[in-house]
Amino acid sequence: MTEIEYKTLKKITIQQTGANDPETLTQVAEIMKKSNNSYKYISITLIIIGIPLCLIFFGIFFILIGICMYFFLYRMNLKKFNQFIEHIKNDKEFHAEAAAAKAAKLQSLSMA
Repeated sequence: MTEIEYKTLKKITIQQTGANDPETLTQVAEIMKKSNNSYKYISITLIIIGIPLCLIFFGIFFILIGICMYFFLYRMNLKKFNQFIEHIKNDKEFHAEAAAAKAAKLQSLSMA
């Protein structure tokens, strides 16, 4: 995942969910990973249905669609979601905001 893809996905996720901190963004990414599992189960079901239908030649299409769904939808999205989570963990912008919040909190405590 490139930096541009990460920033775009982060911006869209923040706009749609309102999640501003890294913990919430990580939770949203985990939920997206779990919802991505439906592609895996649909593709496996298509492959299983396609095996006996291969005798009629109709099943080859089910098997090809199932394999394509597994690799191009499930695996690619899973890889992107994992990379998104890693980018969130290593995001300097979130670390800078957290450091500024800690500094403000310490300054307010020292004044009191």
